[in-house]
Amino acid sequence: MNTLFTALNRTRQQPKRLAAMALITLPLMTTGLPMSSAKAAAPDLSKLAAIEQPMTDLYAMAGPLVGRWRATDAAVLAMLDTLYGESGMVPESITGGVYLEIEETGVFVVTYDDLQMIFPDESGLPPVTLRGWLGLGWAESDAGVISITGEDMDLEAEVLGLAMPAPEVPFDTSSSNFEVSSELLSFGGFTGFDGSPIMFPSTWLRDY
Repeated sequence: MNTLFTALNRTRQQPKRLAAMALITLPLMTTGLPMSSAKAAAPDLSKLAAIEQPMTDLYAMAGPLVGRWRATDAAVLAMLDTLYGESGMVPESITGGVYLEIEETGVFVVTYDDLQMIFPDESGLPPVTLRGWLGLGWAESDAGVISITGEDMDLEAEVLGLAMPAPEVPFDTSSSNFEVSSELLSFGGFTGFDGSPIMFPSTWLRDY
């Protein structure tokens, strides 16, 4: 990661190379859940409704999980700090938002609504904006445990006015424990099929 930020600093006067470098940040927002690359657009929920659920639905697909949620800014910044902490180039603030739509039909959509990462002035790094969506299938695979499997995506990064689609990243089913308390949804931390942690905002507020 130090190499990434060194390269960004050296190329900040070269927009095309910088835009390409910015794509390296996308895996942190896709949380290892990508599938294909294309221009960002609104998700087609009718298409996503056909996504195959990752596991046999042992529990009701309705209940407190279902609905629209917005990741707290603190949770997004904490995730970025975990990812970039060792590099010393942690975004100091964000604008925009990350939203989560959980449908009782087994559709799980994450939307990046112009999520812009703003770095400290001394870093010399320009803001990086993420926009688009991820479509996944989900099931409550055990009591208090959610499993998700990536199916479709339309995500891009923009830096210095140049936008590029997200690269493909390998993915398999991931799972996490969760808790819903009133208007707050908390995830214990998604774990990939190989046991490695997957970065994902840990707390979400119900969005009406």
